[in-house]
Amino acid sequence: MDITPEMNAQLETSAKELLYESVSKDDTASKEAEKYLIAAYANQETLTQAKYAEDWSLFSEEKSGDFQMYGEWFKAKSELGDEVIIDLARQCSKVTVRKVSLDWTNSANNYKTFKLKSMYLMDAEGVFANVHSLTSAVLSANPWLNKNGVITDMNDSFLYKAINSVEVKESTPYTTANIFYGYISDLDKYNTTATWAESGTRLVIEAEFDGAATYYAVPVNKDNMKKLRNKHFIFDNITITKPGAKSPYLALAEENDVVVTVKVADWSEVNHGTVTIR
Repeated sequence: MDITPEMNAQLETSAKELLYESVSKDDTASKEAEKYLIAAYANQETLTQAKYAEDWSLFSEEKSGDFQMYGEWFKAKSELGDEVIIDLARQCSKVTVRKVSLDWTNSANNYKTFKLKSMYLMDAEGVFANVHSLTSAVLSANPWLNKNGVITDMNDSFLYKAINSVEVKESTPYTTANIFYGYISDLDKYNTTATWAESGTRLVIEAEFDGAATYYAVPVNKDNMKKLRNKHFIFDNITITKPGAKSPYLALAEENDVVVTVKVADWSEVNHGTVTIR
């Protein structure tokens, strides 16, 4: 990983600790088979040996420009030389919505007003727990955020963007890019009932259609990738073709309604391309 000036400054000012320990092994194993772990953290506010053992980060401690990062070197002792290079990666992921368009299936909807109210991430995780080779422990207390679309903190600009009733028409799409940051759940199930349950993270569009609230929700992790960190999910264009649901958790775009293009770049980019909600 190339160290940018921004990254270099973060490492110089914010790296808290470098941990090094021997991995327990069977007594009959040879010394050369023994493995070592070197774990590096950056921008961690509270780093303890207990926290390191489970390797977790709190979303409440994330700061713009200083995202928490983690990297590790885990190899046989025989591979340990004079220099160890550790690639650091952000614990959080990034979600970008570039455009929202209308293409009504029912042409009568063109004569009704459609206004965007907000966008946000629903059912984002509050703790990032990375299970590496040393441990199977996962932090049990996971304070999920915006559960079932109930906004827990509208002031959290990482998760929520107010759009203030911007009117959208077929001839005038909404083209202001909105960027979110969060710990994206890698679950491949989505709750659609009033009783909350752990779910995959969805991007929710809150709108007003013909004077009534309506919601659209699209899974962020459509490809069911695991151990999500340092990903950049991009929605080039979300096209709405029909009125939405009456609540955020009911608003789930069907698989056949979503066209996805994937490419990989900085931030491990995942491009969802054009999304059409039919």
